Amino acid sequence: LACSPGGGADSPLAVDGALVEAGGLNAWILSWSTPEASDGVVRLVGGDGGRREFTDVESDAEGLEHRAVILGLPAGTNWTATAYSSASGREYATDAFDFETSPVPTDLPTVTVSVPPADGLTGFVVLPLATLEGVQFAILDLDGNYVWWRTSFAMACFRAEYEQATGVLSTCSADEADGSHFSTESLVDGTGTTVVTSQGHHDFVALSDGSYLALGEDRRQVDGLNVVGDTVVLVPAAGGEASVVWNAWDSFAYDGIGVESPNGMSWPHLNSLEFDEGTGKLLLGAYSRDSILQVDRATGAIDWELGGELDDFGLEGDETFVHPHSPRRVGNEITLVDAGASDGRARVISLHIDESAWSAGLGVSVEGGAAGGSSILGNAEHIDGDRLFVAWGSGGTAVIMERDGTVLWQADTELGVALGYGQYIPSLLPGQ
Repeated sequence: LACSPGGGADSPLAVDGALVEAGGLNAWILSWSTPEASDGVVRLVGGDGGRREFTDVESDAEGLEHRAVILGLPAGTNWTATAYSSASGREYATDAFDFETSPVPTDLPTVTVSVPPADGLTGFVVLPLATLEGVQFAILDLDGNYVWWRTSFAMACFRAEYEQATGVLSTCSADEADGSHFSTESLVDGTGTTVVTSQGHHDFVALSDGSYLALGEDRRQVDGLNVVGDTVVLVPAAGGEASVVWNAWDSFAYDGIGVESPNGMSWPHLNSLEFDEGTGKLLLGAYSRDSILQVDRATGAIDWELGGELDDFGLEGDETFVHPHSPRRVGNEITLVDAGASDGRARVISLHIDESAWSAGLGVSVEGGAAGGSSILGNAEHIDGDRLFVAWGSGGTAVIMERDGTVLWQADTELGVALGYGQYIPSLLPGQ
């Protein structure tokens, strides 16, 4: 198979093929035909001698027409691609196709890998890169190479969510002149949708029916002070006016504790949103209340509050946290970034909760390193097995680590760049 088509008696038999740009940024499709039912693989050789292999090949029912998507190559690199198939002891190969990926835009910040990936660790990370100018969304491989990006967000929610089953990335651009834009984009063909509404900040969830749950606001005056009360809103798939699912004003009396913003006092400064479509429960990070709220979407009622002055679970000592960011629940374990650790560095913690006994116990507790301190933003999410992906927010560092804090990979942004709510992806190929 290492020979070129037509290179000798033992060379693969030449078959027709075509390489086309798929429509998405740095995405290609190589298709080819074989005269008999066969399997397939696409092999790439880079200009630097590096090699890649794409084994996720789609074939028609007869096994004669084949198609492979090529994604995840480093920006600004040159490649030669050849498709190979085999059947009944015969080998087939297409011509070799040369192509190159788009260069990295000059306005994207430098990302440096300071801890190379541990043996066997592969994949990609989605990083929202936040500066005073706005937010840029990017996908990088674990060698620190940009493979995909969007740089046109003046301001945005701080999450970009990739759904591997469909190959679609969801983003939210807030504070546009005509409202907030909730968008999807296929990394393969570049197609997608955009929903426009008047509401949206910090975080959102793309629902299976094309609608969105998002953090919104309800502005009121209290004793002459402009207060921006937080809400959770449902954005219709067709766009237009969002409906309120939950409103802080209906659940709490304004206590004067919030975060100053250009529009007034942000209260209680919700900064993250998770939704379980199976249970109908919302999980909200309430920064100014130092707590996490579970809310029933159907009724708007608060089921419980974890942490803060009205804590329902009796947290003590190291179980307590301040200014939580991006809580995520897997089973009965809730993982979050505790932005208010006593030594000024953030922690990643997890709490195992028992809703029948109203109790909780500390699981993970790992402080950010010298470059990993975080006072704003940041998130922690479970990935395969007992590993965690952590974005240390304003610390500008992203890591993959074991639950005991052992760092398996680390990347650092340049000074002045904070990380929003990032994500680890084992593969960019849809359906894997």
